[in-house]
Amino acid sequence: MYFGPGIEADIKSEFWHGDIWQESPLFGQSSIQINQDKGTRIGRIIAIVSTPNGTKLKIQLLYYGTELPGNFTSSLRIKRAQNGELWLSEISVLIDLQNVIGPVDVWLRDTPKLSDNYQFCIREILYSHEALGVVTADLPQGNDLASTKRHGGNKGCRSCLVPKEQLTDSSFDIKLNARYHHITDEKIEELNTLVQESASQKTISKYCTKHGLRKHPSILDQLTWNRHLQVPQDAYHAVAGKIQRLMECTFSILKPDGEVAFINYWKNLETPAGWYKLPNPIKHRNSFMFSDCLRLAMIMPFLLQRSLKALHIKDLELTSLQKRLVDSTKSRPKMPSPIQIVNAIISCWVTIAKLFSDNFENLPNLHINKHHVQNARNFGTLVNTAVAVKEMMHKIFKGSVPKMNQKNIELDLIRHHNTLQTIRYLTDGGVDNRFPCIKQGFQKLTIDPLLHSILSDWYMTQIIQKEDITDISNTNVVSCDSRVTNIKLYKKLSKIEIQQYNLPVRLDENSQFAHDILIAYDIYMQKKAALIYRRVEFYNQIKYTLLDDDGRFNSHLNLHVGDIVQIQEEENLSYAKIRALFTHKYNNGLVYAFIWINWLRKTSTTDPIIQCPIYEVQTAENTRWYRVYPISLIDNLPKVHFVHCCCSTCTANSHDLSNNHYFKNEFYYVEI
Repeated sequence: MYFGPGIEADIKSEFWHGDIWQESPLFGQSSIQINQDKGTRIGRIIAIVSTPNGTKLKIQLLYYGTELPGNFTSSLRIKRAQNGELWLSEISVLIDLQNVIGPVDVWLRDTPKLSDNYQFCIREILYSHEALGVVTADLPQGNDLASTKRHGGNKGCRSCLVPKEQLTDSSFDIKLNARYHHITDEKIEELNTLVQESASQKTISKYCTKHGLRKHPSILDQLTWNRHLQVPQDAYHAVAGKIQRLMECTFSILKPDGEVAFINYWKNLETPAGWYKLPNPIKHRNSFMFSDCLRLAMIMPFLLQRSLKALHIKDLELTSLQKRLVDSTKSRPKMPSPIQIVNAIISCWVTIAKLFSDNFENLPNLHINKHHVQNARNFGTLVNTAVAVKEMMHKIFKGSVPKMNQKNIELDLIRHHNTLQTIRYLTDGGVDNRFPCIKQGFQKLTIDPLLHSILSDWYMTQIIQKEDITDISNTNVVSCDSRVTNIKLYKKLSKIEIQQYNLPVRLDENSQFAHDILIAYDIYMQKKAALIYRRVEFYNQIKYTLLDDDGRFNSHLNLHVGDIVQIQEEENLSYAKIRALFTHKYNNGLVYAFIWINWLRKTSTTDPIIQCPIYEVQTAENTRWYRVYPISLIDNLPKVHFVHCCCSTCTANSHDLSNNHYFKNEFYYVEI
């Protein structure tokens, strides 16, 4: 229909509503024209509305080609508009019945064409276009959106006018030299004037360099927005980008035997719970995803402390690092020893990239750290995952084919990426519902002689039990806590394993163990009778479902012997290492599950290089704390990571367990 002026009402009720497209009696076959002082508009009736001012028509607006917002205007759309095309929008208004002029025939391209006499047609819908919220983007895409030069150019920061040579200058005043939207608008207008006056390319380039502007306007410039505030730098990209640079600096200085030593320790490092596989950081670092970079940063100091020796560093690089460390530290006039160089490299991963100053000097990713604080104040968060996903794909594509020679190979690269991720998913035990037998087929993939060399060198693997019904040893277990359900125990220990771990099969074999079980029954289960059944059974793994206080699902817990867990006590949070998982039949004939733990005590020592606190595991002689508890004691997912404090008697494949000291990984967190 054609219509005139429209209004919006705060209070209204709809007593007729036509569904989208065909169900409106005035849409599809005809629309209505309505009077307007300055012209006519076309719209679609979507409802008849009762308001305090009488009955109104609720109209969904249609746009002529000349009415399209600037960011939707194009030569192709203008040409199509001349042939009678209209554009449907989300905007709706209320109009008076007397403003209706008459019907008009409009054909929606997705519906059957009932005749050849349509005056107009619609094939596109315009969505929200009035203004812009926030677009978190990083280098270089964010600079393009903000109409500023790429980050490698002079004054290539979208938030301030920092020169290229002062990107990492801590004394540069970013507030005094901040970019402001209205000032940039004036500069862009001057630039547009130069273009309109057909100024030389040299003049235009000089002007852009002087003010840090792009020659071409941003695609978002037609919107209502602030280009310098509403395109904040992405913190996720910035942090992962620095880690990638530090990875390159670290691995490039290693000799071949240094790489081999690193990989040997990397394959056997005790990883946090929930980590399954991680790409090889030496051979596959160019295709590292950002999540892989963040994970590697959490464990890299421990890997380097265990594997890196001075003889693993290239001679020229070692000499260069020695000279650089002398020049950068005034209080150390003497040439540092090779061991000090190794410790300094480890410290780089703990603190800052001091040794590789040339690689990090004037790095844009370092400069934007200064803007993160203001971005957090403006928007209340620095979290953004969409950019991270996009940058992962960009990095993979760019790294796979550095020179594309004008060939469109995006589809090939996507197939390449999907293939790698599919293999990764299936070797992790993933299931494709379309192929119910795929999981069994891939169980032997890692030992295939043709693929073993690739997979064993590609991923860091964690020793985990497959989710297989044949591994379940006991499901006839109950809990004294109603929050703990669906208890399953896996891999019952053999007699040889029980002897190896020095575990008692009967309560009579260990009086302290029997005493702790009695205390657990008494305090946590309110069962004080003497125990009739004296035998216990040990397992390697236990899984159970944890409910909240209202009986709703909370989480699935999966515990293994040797895991270190956190336990919430009345006053603080404590940590313990699981020594054993076992079941015991009580006098009533019901079987209950327990954990046998060794508590961790924080020592007064902090490693000077790693800068992580050292904990000591409770010894067998220390009976100050009870060790046996019902499994309900562990009522949350593990959120802590401990690493063995290795000594000279430890190897890449095994630890000397007589050394009962562990680092608490202060770098561990749940990454995005």
